[in-house]
Amino acid sequence: MENDIATFREFDEFRLDISTRVLWHQEAVVSLPPKAVDLLVELTGRPGEILSKDEIMDRVWGEAFVEESNLTHNIYILRKTLGLIGGREYIETIPKRGYRFLAQVEDIIEQREITIERRVVSRTVIEEVDGNAEIGFGEPLIHTPKTGERVTKARRFSVPVMTTGVLLVIVVGAALLWAAYNRNSGGSLAGINNIAVLPIRAVGYVDESVRFGLTDSLTVRLSRLGVFVVRPASAMLAYDHDLRDPIAIGRHLGLDAVLDGRVQDESGRIRVNLQLIKVSTGENIWTGQFDGRPEQMLDLQETIFGKLIAENGLSKIAAENLVASRPPTKSSEAYQAYQRGRLLYFNRRAYEGNFVNALKEFELALTLDPNFVLALTGLADLHARDANLARTNDERKRKYEYARSYALRALELDPNLAEVHASMGWIKRTYEWDWAGAEHHFRTAIALTPNVAEHHRVYSLLLTTLGRHNEAIDHARLACELDPTSHANLRSYALVLNFARQFEASIEHNERAFILDPFTVNEFRYLSMSLFNLGRYQELLDRYETYPEQAKKSFHTDTYRAMAYFRLGKLAEAEKLKNDLRRRAVEHQPRIRFAVALVVMGEIDEALDILEDGMRAGDDRMLWVKVQPEFDAIKNEPRYQAILREMKLAD
Repeated sequence: MENDIATFREFDEFRLDISTRVLWHQEAVVSLPPKAVDLLVELTGRPGEILSKDEIMDRVWGEAFVEESNLTHNIYILRKTLGLIGGREYIETIPKRGYRFLAQVEDIIEQREITIERRVVSRTVIEEVDGNAEIGFGEPLIHTPKTGERVTKARRFSVPVMTTGVLLVIVVGAALLWAAYNRNSGGSLAGINNIAVLPIRAVGYVDESVRFGLTDSLTVRLSRLGVFVVRPASAMLAYDHDLRDPIAIGRHLGLDAVLDGRVQDESGRIRVNLQLIKVSTGENIWTGQFDGRPEQMLDLQETIFGKLIAENGLSKIAAENLVASRPPTKSSEAYQAYQRGRLLYFNRRAYEGNFVNALKEFELALTLDPNFVLALTGLADLHARDANLARTNDERKRKYEYARSYALRALELDPNLAEVHASMGWIKRTYEWDWAGAEHHFRTAIALTPNVAEHHRVYSLLLTTLGRHNEAIDHARLACELDPTSHANLRSYALVLNFARQFEASIEHNERAFILDPFTVNEFRYLSMSLFNLGRYQELLDRYETYPEQAKKSFHTDTYRAMAYFRLGKLAEAEKLKNDLRRRAVEHQPRIRFAVALVVMGEIDEALDILEDGMRAGDDRMLWVKVQPEFDAIKNEPRYQAILREMKLAD
């Protein structure tokens, strides 16, 4: 109602909207998970008081059974986010008692209509001035004005190797063409550029793969239309709960629209209710109700997607884009197995066995339909990922050969599918060292679906391998702009900046990656690299003591610790750790990393021996040999230059 009252809380330059669960800093939305915002509501409600852990968990999670680590994880996210933006400590941990909010908080009461006016102005500032103001990526490559500018895809064609500047012109040019169409259409989708499909919620018991399959199918096929920037399904898993507010989530993520829905089993039949919501106004742009049987989920998904695009004026675009419009397989059983595999892979962090089980489901899907291209691509990606983690060269080669065979078969069956080219590009880069071939496939994937963040991310890694740092930074930044909620995008951006010698900027984006996921190891490796190359050796050692146990056990972080001891003149500690690293560097993965430490510690011949062995073995850790900052010390060594020439990486 127009006269509803909205309550806010202000502290320093932050404003917390209690009703919509959105945190603002000045005129920018602060990106926080929903539970972290709920936690902030509780803490700011009683500033200066000590809130016990039990009390907080009761109020934030209610009767749901969750471990205490959920609380500590969200406290960590809040503390890091507020501290980075506000420049001070906001949350105090009281040992064995709980937490206390330290800032002074003022309650504000405003009329709802005033709030709405403020929000519209704020959204305009975010979209027209800095598309990622709440995360701070700098000037975006593609601006999104409120007139409804969109990125559209190039139609199917053979893509020659072209400069990144030309590629970005194609992307921006397509955006302008779609903007013109959008302005002239005046339909209900006018101004809708960024969209997310929220995880479909279950009413009663519904198989997880059913609701995930619906979510994933709609996400992937909407993204293939090339009309919207669509957040990937994996990025939306954090919002998979019943008490969510779709509009608040949309505002929180800076989206123009969200597709929300429920699925329930009614006496053996599946009923799906969907609504497409415009975030700025809260209006339902489109609603639909669909019924079908569980064994007919593929047909049901086809019906849903067909209605969604037909009733929103997108049928012509879908008809022109055969990849988006056609079903992925005719076998419902194969598609269900594929979706189970996707669900298992997205949840692999919860249980390592999920990775093996995902492989089995993809293999089952392929058995049921030998020409199922998405299953082939999924198997190629899983085997390539597994090869990258292999402990021996023989194991690595065997798994990459599996990956390549699946990718080649997929490419033969469907050369117009972007995912196929992305998979092949990754294999040509990491396994074959075919730089031109890898670039061709990555550019083809981007030309087919220019607004898929993952394709820009992996392309940025190839550009870094080749030493084309400015182009790499452009694509890594664009990946973050297209999907600012992706931990992988931020992590890759930090790595790309490290190799470009922009160490301070790398630390900044590394810290943002910590906020999204404080428990992965890679960020600690990249942080150690940045601190070492900035000469902040003691800080590196001090920060190491705060790392989680898994990161402390990392071979990579230990190499930088040994190097820091060496540069500080603590030679006994450096020698002891170096000898331990030499003992541990017998497996496939750590060898090249040990060479980095040897170069810094002056043992050049042994380091070059390792690099030559890595080159002959096709070790995928050699991908950074040209750009590793510590190797600047040996850039004039004839043996090092010979390695670059052999790998076709010499300038």
